[in-house]
Amino acid sequence: MISLNWPLVLSTTVILYVLILVTLPFNAVYATVFLFTLIGFWSRLPGVGIIHPFYILYLMDLIDIFTVVIAVNLGGLYGGVYALFGNLWSRACGVYPEWNGIISDSFAQFFAALVLPLFHAAMGGDVLVSIIIFSFLRLAFIIPLDQIFYRIPFVKYVIEIVLGGGALLLINVLYAKIFGSFFDNLMQKGVQFSWVLFLFATIVILVFYISVFGKKSSKKQNPVKNVAKIMHAQKNKLAMNKKKNVHKRKVENSKEVDDMMEIKRNLGNDN
Repeated sequence: MISLNWPLVLSTTVILYVLILVTLPFNAVYATVFLFTLIGFWSRLPGVGIIHPFYILYLMDLIDIFTVVIAVNLGGLYGGVYALFGNLWSRACGVYPEWNGIISDSFAQFFAALVLPLFHAAMGGDVLVSIIIFSFLRLAFIIPLDQIFYRIPFVKYVIEIVLGGGALLLINVLYAKIFGSFFDNLMQKGVQFSWVLFLFATIVILVFYISVFGKKSSKKQNPVKNVAKIMHAQKNKLAMNKKKNVHKRKVENSKEVDDMMEIKRNLGNDN
């Protein structure tokens, strides 16, 4: 069961598609950023709409890798704003996890993106190295922010940080090895907009949407059939009431006849 604010999800999706198509003729880089926003937004929806243990679905989105690619190519502020939008707006469309944790994590990613370009340049410009650094920076910033926004028992907090941080690092490294160079090349100056990625993202979104709403719509009954069933039920109800009334009248008539016979017998005995 996925719990999402679908009107908000669909309106956001439409706006992002419009922004992609409007900016594409003028600036392929910005169109690619909006494409990354669309993909990152949808990759986060399972994490905010489905109950899951240890926030594993929340950590499996593509927002981190896109934040890193945008930050090292366009600047830390662009990457930070992307991280804020991807985290906060996707959570506004769902119900999980708690808002206080989302707020501290979102700003942790924002600050990590701001300083990441310095580390990226110093470490030779490797995306894989930068995603590792970003993962550690995210944890370094989230710990003090959690003391303000996300205060929970110490033991539970340590467990969440250790398990969540380890899973985050493994997932980000995996994504960087598989997609890092491809996404980074798309942001380089002069590179063309990836229609293959655009069409792939569109297909995935449509399949996901149809799989959710197809099941719901299949459960809905045909309104014509519903009316027919209601009329048939009403007809049966009227027929049953009619039978009951006929039976009741027969019983009443039979009782009246018995009463009349009893009166006649009494009168005959008196005579």
